[in-house]
Amino acid sequence: MYLKQGAQANEDKSLVLVSSTAGFKETPGLFVYQASKHGVLGLLRSLRLYLPKTHGVRVNAICPWMTDTVMVDGIRDNWVKERLPVNTPADVGRIMIEVGVRSEWNGRAVFVEGGRGWDIDEGIDRTEPLWLGEEVSKTLARGQEVLGDGRDWTTPDSKY
Repeated sequence: MYLKQGAQANEDKSLVLVSSTAGFKETPGLFVYQASKHGVLGLLRSLRLYLPKTHGVRVNAICPWMTDTVMVDGIRDNWVKERLPVNTPADVGRIMIEVGVRSEWNGRAVFVEGGRGWDIDEGIDRTEPLWLGEEVSKTLARGQEVLGDGRDWTTPDSKY
């Protein structure tokens, strides 16, 4: 792994993945794009317990909303007309750097809107018992404890 090569023992290492609001909210008509951005958040969530323990690398993601690039040419005028917040590429880059250098952060997905960032996973975790129900949330937590961080898993070679 690139981040592991030549690293010092106590050196802070960080991987920042790029998703989108399409990773957690619907984006009509952009089917493949949306599926790939959901995949980025799935990758984040599968690595956030594993990577720090196995490679000493923290992993986070940014999820920019509308960013003023050629990709948004078809919606820019209506977006601006409605006075909705717009990210610049520099805004997204600044948030990416901020997320990457915060050594206390690991496993966070940060929604970027108008140059500002919010941790969306904190809200999901905090409100889970409300939207999933107390009993199911407790059962899910017990199952997650059984899964652990993935380092102890073994799979028979014949099945995979």
